[in-house]
Amino acid sequence: DIETIFTFEEHLYIGSRLGMYIYDISDPAFPLRLSEVQHLRSCDPVVSNGDFTYVTLHTNERCFGTINQLEVYNTVDKLRPELLTTIQLERPIGLALNDDVLYVTDKGVVRIFDVSNPNQPDLIGGIPKDAFDLILLNDRIYLIGENELTQYAINLQDPTDVTVLSTINF
Repeated sequence: DIETIFTFEEHLYIGSRLGMYIYDISDPAFPLRLSEVQHLRSCDPVVSNGDFTYVTLHTNERCFGTINQLEVYNTVDKLRPELLTTIQLERPIGLALNDDVLYVTDKGVVRIFDVSNPNQPDLIGGIPKDAFDLILLNDRIYLIGENELTQYAINLQDPTDVTVLSTINF
């Protein structure tokens, strides 16, 4: 039931269909589970910058239920993650974090949030593309949809300024 495995520094963040888990991997031979946040059955990708962790919960044929939301956790204390806020979305799946900018694939659009204040993520823009996953690498974002992969250049000074570089249809 594991959906996502994300590492940051000496911690491993695991998103599953029943919850989010944080592990200490300072000794990779002996990972230590630090905490767990349970939720209703749904698919659960996760990203983190260490202090704050972003989780998308969504439902589809595989994940059942009716939850479609972004959750933001304070994870400064890895033993006690604290839910800060929840934002209702239509079908959030993939997500990526670049400093204080969070990209979330949603139904028909990739939403761009300013998360400099994690208690109140601010929707600052969007990329009109129906994608279920994304990869962020430096100033490039790759959106994976059902029938195509699209590469965009991102202006890092203005993360809402994106330019299509290429598309591969399959």
